[in-house]
Amino acid sequence: MGSTASNPSYSNTSSSGSGHDEIRVLCLGDSLTAGTIDHYSKMPYSSCLSQLLQARGHNNITFVNAGVNGDTVPRMQERLNTLLRQDTFHYLILLGGTNDLGWINTDDLTKSPEDIAAGISFQGIYDMLLNAPHLKAFLHLTVPYVAFDRLDPRFKDVKDALNHRILLRDCPKKRVLDLNRPDLKFNHILMSEATRERYWHDSLHYTATGYQRMAESIYDDVLAMIQEQHQE
Repeated sequence: MGSTASNPSYSNTSSSGSGHDEIRVLCLGDSLTAGTIDHYSKMPYSSCLSQLLQARGHNNITFVNAGVNGDTVPRMQERLNTLLRQDTFHYLILLGGTNDLGWINTDDLTKSPEDIAAGISFQGIYDMLLNAPHLKAFLHLTVPYVAFDRLDPRFKDVKDALNHRILLRDCPKKRVLDLNRPDLKFNHILMSEATRERYWHDSLHYTATGYQRMAESIYDDVLAMIQEQHQE
């Protein structure tokens, strides 16, 4: 499931803001944040989010896409350190763990799913975000279900254990959204085959329609995060 990481480029911005009123949101993650469809096509959820917000009159929010194909949580942490030194961000959306799960031996029956999941830690990223003076809040997304979870119960058990840790780990500045919540209608396991074909390009990556649906699932929480902080 792991793939070769590409050279990161952070010029991929979806912007509607400028000047001192601009709100900057960093989207940190792997190919699911980069918006990878195939080797030639991308449709980042951040671009879709920007369009949704602009359509509703929120014209001062800029998304910076820092998604890199094949990235793992430790590599995201390394990149975040550089990003926070180079630029100012007020908010962050974090989605990581897919490739970490791909490299871990989830079939090791000598370990429980909880023990395996404990090897994937976001604590270093959390600490960095807590110490970032301009960052007001961040939204941590759970790792979404994909075809592997439907076909391999052991793999799903480990992902569930990781998502449980993400959901329960309390941290100042943190909000969390479970992308697998049934009411979001983005849960691969609960979808019909026809819907899976609309949303997924392959066993891991979404179609353009899938990334649009991802943005729609995240929209309310992103907007609430920003509005809550800016009303204080």
